Amino acid sequence: MTAVTALRLLVWIAVMVWCGAGGALAGGWPRAKGELFVAAAHYANPGGGYSGVYLDYGVTARLGLGVDWGRSVTGKEKAVMFLRWPLRQGKMAAGLQLGAGIIDHRQVLRPGLSLGRSVTVQGRSGWIASDVLAEIGRDGAMDLKADITLGVTLSPRVIAMVQVQAGQPRHDPRFLRLVPSVLWRLKGGTQLEFGLTQDLMRGGTSGVKLGLWRTF
Repeated sequence: MTAVTALRLLVWIAVMVWCGAGGALAGGWPRAKGELFVAAAHYANPGGGYSGVYLDYGVTARLGLGVDWGRSVTGKEKAVMFLRWPLRQGKMAAGLQLGAGIIDHRQVLRPGLSLGRSVTVQGRSGWIASDVLAEIGRDGAMDLKADITLGVTLSPRVIAMVQVQAGQPRHDPRFLRLVPSVLWRLKGGTQLEFGLTQDLMRGGTSGVKLGLWRTF
């Protein structure tokens, strides 16, 4: 399966789930006015490691402001500021974002689309979300990335997740990864994430993911 085919498949699955899955209210976007979500993650693998920080703030009930810093789809450092606004809320969710910043020493625009829907898995509440991003340089060259995340609440303090990550950088090799992880809610509201990464291409490299989530 090529990365482009994987991207199309991820988008198709997300749209089908968004249109047809059952469940309660969807979550993830938009943030409530005045709410700040912070996530920090570190990925370690045999080829090295990298870290990233993601901030998302609800400016109003319909406008979010965020910062995404870390490693991009190209494998180089990125620093992007973005605006986010919902297209649809309630039982199903959809949102757009538009970001701008520096990725791999080049100025880029980063439009994105998010789709979400709550689901029920084995009688447990959860959600499925899809995020598709394009990183467009001033020369028109473009990198593509798509993620699909499924999360299930196992208990008031434990959430299990699995994410599929696919991308097509303009110069670097395409990628397809599977990232299962578990979130533990600690005292004070902080959530600790521990996960594994499995590259489904280029020899199947494995790694570890550690993260912290917090909403203020």
